Amino acid sequence: MSYYKKEYKDFKKDKDKKKDFDLIKEIIIKGLFHINMDVNFYDFDKILIDLDSLLSIVIREELSADRDERIKLAHTIADAINEFIEAYIDTNTINVYYNLNEYKVFSDIYPDWCKVRNDRFKNESIVGFLHKYIINHLKKASDKINNFNIIKCDDAPIITIFRDIKLNPKLKYVVISRDPHYNCIMSYYDISIFNGRDLVDRGSLKYLKDLPDINYTMLPFYYLIRGMDRNEYKGVKLYGQKKTEKYINENLTTLITWEDPILEEVKPYKNIFFLNDLKIDS
Repeated sequence: MSYYKKEYKDFKKDKDKKKDFDLIKEIIIKGLFHINMDVNFYDFDKILIDLDSLLSIVIREELSADRDERIKLAHTIADAINEFIEAYIDTNTINVYYNLNEYKVFSDIYPDWCKVRNDRFKNESIVGFLHKYIINHLKKASDKINNFNIIKCDDAPIITIFRDIKLNPKLKYVVISRDPHYNCIMSYYDISIFNGRDLVDRGSLKYLKDLPDINYTMLPFYYLIRGMDRNEYKGVKLYGQKKTEKYINENLTTLITWEDPILEEVKPYKNIFFLNDLKIDS
């Protein structure tokens, strides 16, 4: 079971033990702050936040029809984000990226990509609520704070974030997202990623149990073969983490030359993970 799925399962299980608002705030705070307070983001030039990922727990839940309940939820989310902004705004530039709409670029390549999430984005009640109470709040904050920006993405936030890193690769970036798709960016640029549990970089791959012990340049191959549960991409049948890791380490030459037979069935989907090969309008 993936870390995110376990976290959501625990959330559902604990709903009767805590108020929903407290749990939602707790999960959002955990998505922004490392549990070890000695681990922080002050040394980074830019903090890039994938808001779609951060708010995924809200998108997955049914929204109360009660206006007071909605407003309380809005305050809960805003308070969590404000806490992060206040912690870092004096030392870092913070960019918040959002779309809150269907991810068409990747689903055009692989139709089942983020299928459940894309369906949830069609729920006008939830998406409208987030725009009214959260996006508008962040837009007002960006008008007042010089080094805080909220950026509307035309498609999946990872596409815009990858483009922005590519435009200025010498800066030191940390991306905040639970989406493992961002790990593929490490194959191109020396960034860090906070996934709600670990601060991941190129050097930590061999030490973190949910990540493969492979050379970082092979991460797109890893997910192409292994699959990506969070985004509903299946990969090659019967290839789990350890089997994929072993296969990559034993077949580097045939993989990087695209001559390996294991790639035949998944090659049509390669541009999802080899982001530099993704042809989109800038």
